[in-house]
Amino acid sequence: MVSGGESSVPRVPANVGVLRRALLVCAVLVIGPTVAGVWAARTLTAEDSRQESADLLKPTARGEFGPFLAVAPGEVNDPESAERCDVRTFRGPGTDESLPLADILSSPLAIPEISASTGAACNGVVISVSGAWTVRTTPGNDQVVSVSVFLTGHLPQRVEWWASGDLTELGQIGGYPALIEQPIPGQSENFRLAYVLFAEPTDDSPGVIVRVQTPPLERAAETAISSLEERIAEMGLPPKPAGTFTTENPPKWMTDQQALMETIKHDNALIDQDLLKPQARGDFGPFLLVGPGDVNAPPSRERCDVQTSYGIGRGGLSLAEVFSSPLALPELSNDNPSPMASACDGVVTSINGGWLTPNEHGGDEAVDVGIYLIGYLPFRLEWQEAAERTELGEIDGYPALIEHAIPGLIMDSPSEAYIVFSEPGDDKPGIIVKVGAPSAEKAAEAVISSLEKRIAEMGLPPNPYN
Repeated sequence: MVSGGESSVPRVPANVGVLRRALLVCAVLVIGPTVAGVWAARTLTAEDSRQESADLLKPTARGEFGPFLAVAPGEVNDPESAERCDVRTFRGPGTDESLPLADILSSPLAIPEISASTGAACNGVVISVSGAWTVRTTPGNDQVVSVSVFLTGHLPQRVEWWASGDLTELGQIGGYPALIEQPIPGQSENFRLAYVLFAEPTDDSPGVIVRVQTPPLERAAETAISSLEERIAEMGLPPKPAGTFTTENPPKWMTDQQALMETIKHDNALIDQDLLKPQARGDFGPFLLVGPGDVNAPPSRERCDVQTSYGIGRGGLSLAEVFSSPLALPELSNDNPSPMASACDGVVTSINGGWLTPNEHGGDEAVDVGIYLIGYLPFRLEWQEAAERTELGEIDGYPALIEHAIPGLIMDSPSEAYIVFSEPGDDKPGIIVKVGAPSAEKAAEAVISSLEKRIAEMGLPPNPYN
């Protein structure tokens, strides 16, 4: 329910706080298929791709933006939440279809523009409805609009966010507070994302969030909001808007972001300058740095009769097989984002995953880890970092290619390090370790230490493939 008015729709329990985790989990489950379909429909020009690649090098917006908390993909669930959902039902691709379509269509969230065939419910209450429609942008040209309307039990609302800081704006759409992804400058087409706070949660009823993704973003979001207002009125329910505001008299939670936005502008100006500098290319000891698209080496005599994988591609590789490999560090457990791995003829050849390590601020930082078998040196790397920030050095006595941070940045910015843990020989592969983190060198030391310990505990020589 959106409000406390009379209706035949089941009421949300008074203690809406207990729904928090269920609301977030279910919202993610029903949003995914629609978003995947929208992105599959994208067509980008070469210039669009260049602009998008440049934007991907900039730090992604993270933290609180008024009523929203921008987090990384996979971190939308609140780990501190103790709430639960006794009975979960779903309808849509990949679900058991336990939620009847009639229940979805009877919900105030089911605006008529979307098909309303995808949804989730908790304890009998529809908490999320997702779908899509098309809007005419130019004669003969339609654009897909991905829309999700879901309940929230608390603020700030955790939302998955991919846009860089300078493309992220806390503003308003249709008079409602909104987290808005701005267009990439110079790009002709950009599937932008916005979250709109339609109604704030209270002690006895949940709030409502509208999620919209499409190139004509503001127009589509205004249509969705207007339709939701009409839907609520037609059902005889009182409106519960989040409140309007003007740029002359913004709410406090909006003015609190001013310092953050100034920091983002400062850092992005330095990043833009760095993108104009010559990039590192050529031989750096055991590494060969190449440009985008040049990473594949000439045809190799090596062959792989049976290729299997876990978490990506064709499958056929079990998690137990992954963690029986010397490459499988115990920190890359299934408690973190599930690792991805590949194997050739039964031998695990690569593992990618992540873990959290303490940072200097007293919190945790995410570390991206990759461990790969290699058959030859130099190791070819696609590299887009400035030559002046690229160094061939050592980490814990191992040869390493190190990306240094851009000087002058205020916010933490991820950097990478690649380490030759062992060199390949005529009859055995070598091992390369990749680490990505704001404190890459420090994190790499922890990864190397864990790999050394892993190999020793398995009773293997320093190069376990001897």
